[in-house]
Amino acid sequence: MQEFYKYELPFSMSEYEQRLEKVRAAMKREDIEVLMLNSPENIYYLTAHQTPGFYMFQTLIVPIDGEPLIVTREAEEPWVRARSWIKNTAYYSDHMDPMEVVAKTLDDERLSKRKIGFEKKSWFLTVRNFERLKDLLKNSVFRDGSNIVEQIRVIKSENELNYMRDAAKIVDRTMASALDAIEEGVSENVVASEAYKAMILNGSVYPGAHPYICSGKRTGIMHANYENRIIEKGDPVFLEMVSCVNRYHAAMMRTATVGRVHPKLLKMANASIKGLEKAVELIRPGVTSGEVDRAVRSEVTACGFGEAFQHRTAYSIGIAFPPTWGEEIVHLREGDPTVLKVGMVFHVILSLRILEMGGMGFSETVAVREGGAEVLGHVERRVFQK
Repeated sequence: MQEFYKYELPFSMSEYEQRLEKVRAAMKREDIEVLMLNSPENIYYLTAHQTPGFYMFQTLIVPIDGEPLIVTREAEEPWVRARSWIKNTAYYSDHMDPMEVVAKTLDDERLSKRKIGFEKKSWFLTVRNFERLKDLLKNSVFRDGSNIVEQIRVIKSENELNYMRDAAKIVDRTMASALDAIEEGVSENVVASEAYKAMILNGSVYPGAHPYICSGKRTGIMHANYENRIIEKGDPVFLEMVSCVNRYHAAMMRTATVGRVHPKLLKMANASIKGLEKAVELIRPGVTSGEVDRAVRSEVTACGFGEAFQHRTAYSIGIAFPPTWGEEIVHLREGDPTVLKVGMVFHVILSLRILEMGGMGFSETVAVREGGAEVLGHVERRVFQK
């Protein structure tokens, strides 16, 4: 019988074993005997299992002792076999109630009467499924197991950082291609097509979210994206590029102008760059998230654009599946007491927007290292005048 196709694991088994050991130590501290994970990022982190079908119910069950197991849709069975090291599995068909299969699996494994932790903050554990499982497991003790894996996952190993460095190289090339495509009379979609082409041909797999490309006054709207608009003389053009290698992401913002733009926009660009450079200067082990955010806001405010800075300074980045490329674990934001540690990686974003005029933005993917900040991208920080 011919052997089925098996993907190479992104990391050595010893690295997966170390991750599992850390998770179990955290479970012990939280008095959790069984941890049920629904977030595709956390499942991937511990097992290497990934599938585009993560929108269907799946869970990784991690007992404090014994082998982890995955419960997922029957149609996803080839993905578990081909892309993970997990051997213990249970499946449900499309005409079955997944929660009944989970409850039976926990009973069969003699785990149902132990203290069970759930990811209450997971987007992929619905209220309906949670309540159904509680109804099926009336004798179980339920705990909130949110953030157990995230607090381990936020610290990247050198192997993880290398994937992100590779992703950043692709972002550099993608940004260069997008910038080259900008000119008067070209549609936003043409620029987007060149960005996607470069991203894919240089080795990126599908990212957690699409690149952002927009022009004119719509640059003053966060998350505005390409809509076939024709780029005109006097337009700012906002670019936020991303790439993904083995589910690890890097991202970058740059802004271009076509012809002469309003002088205030150029001042906004200068404030954005200064704020970004202040963040890079301050990011190092031992400082708090709030300290970095406060210094960056002071810099932007001193330039006269404090009110145009409407979001957090940064968010952690790494493993991601749609709908976002951010980790949503640690944020550089006002008053946040989180202490930065070696191995954290952030997408530092300085986008300033005035709705009636437009916006200018610059960002970097930045790793916290012993000596300070390592900027993973290498595209010049300036307004690209076309």
